[in-house]
Amino acid sequence: MSMTATIGVICVSPDSCHSNKKHHWRFGSRSLLELVARRLTDCQQLDEILVVAGPGFERSRLADAVPPDVTVHGSDRLDTLGQLLSAIEATGAAAVVKADLEHPFIDPILVDRLVTTGRADADCDYVGFRLEDDRPMSDSPFSTFAEWCRADALRRADRLAPQPEPRHDLARLMGLHPQKFKLRFVPVPAAFESGKLQLAADEHDVWEQAQTIYDWLHPQGANGRALANAWSG
Repeated sequence: MSMTATIGVICVSPDSCHSNKKHHWRFGSRSLLELVARRLTDCQQLDEILVVAGPGFERSRLADAVPPDVTVHGSDRLDTLGQLLSAIEATGAAAVVKADLEHPFIDPILVDRLVTTGRADADCDYVGFRLEDDRPMSDSPFSTFAEWCRADALRRADRLAPQPEPRHDLARLMGLHPQKFKLRFVPVPAAFESGKLQLAADEHDVWEQAQTIYDWLHPQGANGRALANAWSG
């Protein structure tokens, strides 16, 4: 892989998905893991997609649940930061886009925007989304779709990060050291600003709402941007 490559990574671990069963939750005929992986394979700016299987997950079972062009990589690291570093070490990538199973409506166009924003600024370490009032999107009812981070910034963060928190929250971790990391936040599309709809499927009742949304949008494409436009339109 090129030393300038950007990989997309889905971290699957008990800490990131709350239980060993979440990756089996289904949207129609697809598992949640397959759906998120396929959304990332639609991105134009990602060179490879990896699912990182943390301790306690069988790689072979996860491999059966993802598209054939997605790699399942095992990691003995328990936290998100460590698992992202495992993926970087395995591929030699220069940057990573982190996604997770809580956001099934991830939008490839928005992910590509993260990557191009980070590449355009040689000093940038992290790119995430922000709301109109400048709050990070992770503070909103939507949580966050994805985050871009440079590989060397993750290595520096690994040396600075206490255990165990905030090793699961990249923006918070790097924000604690403003003199060491340059963070950028790009505005989320205006349609998301209504705050009426939660796109993070992190609890069972919200999951049922997400399933309804998927059935409504399918087959024209279940993504967060299309949903927000429909909701606001």
